[in-house]
Amino acid sequence: MVSPLKTDLAGPRIDKGLDNIYVKETSICFVDGERGRLLYRGYDIRDLAARSTFEEVVFLLLEGRLPNREELTKTKADLAAGRTLPPFVLRLLRSMPEHMPPMDVLRTAVSYLYNFDPERDDTTRAANQRKARRLVAQFGTVVATYERIRKGQRVLRPDPRLGHAEDFLRMMSGKRPDAVRARMMDVAMILYADHAMNASTFGATVAASTRSDLYSTIIAALSTLKGPLHGGAIEAALRGMEMAATPERAEEYVLATLRNHEVVYGFGHRVYKTYDPRALIQKEFARRLARRASIRTWTSTRGSSSRASGFLRTSSRRCSRSRGSRDGRPRSSNTGRTTGS
Repeated sequence: MVSPLKTDLAGPRIDKGLDNIYVKETSICFVDGERGRLLYRGYDIRDLAARSTFEEVVFLLLEGRLPNREELTKTKADLAAGRTLPPFVLRLLRSMPEHMPPMDVLRTAVSYLYNFDPERDDTTRAANQRKARRLVAQFGTVVATYERIRKGQRVLRPDPRLGHAEDFLRMMSGKRPDAVRARMMDVAMILYADHAMNASTFGATVAASTRSDLYSTIIAALSTLKGPLHGGAIEAALRGMEMAATPERAEEYVLATLRNHEVVYGFGHRVYKTYDPRALIQKEFARRLARRASIRTWTSTRGSSSRASGFLRTSSRRCSRSRGSRDGRPRSSNTGRTTGS
């Protein structure tokens, strides 16, 4: 007579939300949430934002060190040359609905670009490095081109004489940006170049672990980034600011949102216990742009708007904590450890 198998009624341990799960060691990026620091290859993000360029940071992240003058010149040239999209990709972008979310457009375009990459079937490290640079170069062109198409505007070709951030703004707006706006976009690209083992990086890592091609791993990352609990949270924060409209209405908007048991999204990542260094850097640029445009800033007002600012910060933290790992977002932060966006 066969005896029934014994089962462990306790079951295996389930780590919900992938909170504090170490999956890989890396020297690329380190998030120090306790002290509010973000490091790329050991370099503080504040130093990179103050003294570096996006092209230099691309080389740093891919190669593990800062480039010398010749290497930086070549990196700039490679990115400039890689910004041009194949004609068939332009036709694809023209065929997409004008209401299509830009993240969906980018994901679809990356999948299509795979077919035109001359090294698509070469999976060596050297080939993947070159493909990575081409994708970095083409991302901005895809976004800018679709923005022009859906607004019924003439598509602009990339200008290899301009820096990456500056040319992105030119292709998007139709005119060359001034030095302040170009530098702000350059810094923004630096700030969001990496953030350790966040959800999209983890998604790409899972895809890469199956020995899939580089394009497929990027598509997995983009699909993850789209979620409102990851990259989509930035869009939600912008929508919230548009709904509040003015500093005087901020408190009313926050309280109404909380009464409806909805989330108040804000800028800055919850993993930082002091301050998100990226938000701190961008706040100063926002002030500079507002002063140039004679726009009253949220942080410079008094009275009720100051109270509203406090409500926004407190409510965002409260909502983040209350959702915990039940929403599927990793919460912790460390090199090689899962974290949020």
